[in-house]
Amino acid sequence: METPRFVENRQIQNRTYEVYQANSAESARSFLKSKQVNKKLYYIMVETPEGDWGVDIDGLYLEQLVPFQLDINSADCEGSICGTPTPTSLQYAANEVADNFVVTVKCGKCSNKWEDGICYKNMTVVRCPHCNSLNKVDSRLDDSRHAPTTLKCQFCGKQVLEKKGVIFTNLENAVEVAQQMMSRQCVCSNCSSVFCLECGNAEGYKKGTGSTHCPNCGTQIALEQLL
Repeated sequence: METPRFVENRQIQNRTYEVYQANSAESARSFLKSKQVNKKLYYIMVETPEGDWGVDIDGLYLEQLVPFQLDINSADCEGSICGTPTPTSLQYAANEVADNFVVTVKCGKCSNKWEDGICYKNMTVVRCPHCNSLNKVDSRLDDSRHAPTTLKCQFCGKQVLEKKGVIFTNLENAVEVAQQMMSRQCVCSNCSSVFCLECGNAEGYKKGTGSTHCPNCGTQIALEQLL
């Protein structure tokens, strides 16, 4: 896989952009996943013919959907959502600050999984980087097979949700969406503390990592534990 080539540093008002270029979105995403941004208003961006991808303190994002993603009739199979977006990405899309949110999707033809940008509560076309199929993904579908159970965060006392799958598509209010996401249960593999995602993220900000950490012992929580 190609390595994006550095283009320039751009200063737009109080925002700093570290800009690269690549030939594919998959190369951009792979490159950006190896990067971490720990300060606000700093962005690492990779421009590609398949859209401009970036990473900031809130994680991976797609700047804007490209035309083929809105051409639903061009899809040759039906894909599905198989992950959970970040609260910030989802809230931006729900409030129409962005035209998409980034989430893990699964190809309906080859079952490959990758992260892509999709419309909030609408249909989007995404291209599988493995088999090149155009997948129609509907974010209005609700995976109700995973019913939540409730426990309490040991640090702030609020209820936490133990749930896998998509939890946002049956909600109308973006603030409620974000609150439910931040109430997601985390369990520390080191000390077994139970805490909400909000407390874990707050600990990460204190440490300057932008990741999720146990508020008790400081252990970083692996991404796969949060999905």
